[in-house]
Amino acid sequence: MGPSRRRSVWILAWLRPAVGKGRRRKAKLNQSIIDAAWGELLRQLRYKCAWYGRTLVIVDRFFPSTRRCSACHAKGPKLDVSVREWTCEECGVLHDRDVNAAVNLRDEGMRLFWSVAMALPPGRPMPPVIKASELPEVHLAA
Repeated sequence: MGPSRRRSVWILAWLRPAVGKGRRRKAKLNQSIIDAAWGELLRQLRYKCAWYGRTLVIVDRFFPSTRRCSACHAKGPKLDVSVREWTCEECGVLHDRDVNAAVNLRDEGMRLFWSVAMALPPGRPMPPVIKASELPEVHLAA
């Protein structure tokens, strides 16, 4: 997995349950993340992407990343937050909830990125931010 693909996973791994060694430190980190404004995180991501000449892709907030099978793309039933693993009813693949969501978000982000990139006229630079909610003819791949 290249460096660009690893970046999509780090946000999802932040809020894992505080268990095992370093439990208190992890619980404190979780509380700090919850206390921080998500708008500030988004502002910093925009700043970093602009700094390094990257494009920030913001997937629609209603995209079913945790309940969509990353193997066959079947949309499963709503899951309780306490459910950490689930098996796809269509293909039988066992999924870790966070890993499955990270794969789905990466794939959807790449799909949105390339749909915008292919629609641009030659020589025109990529926009600094791509928001799924602002794209005219974007349909969810779910």
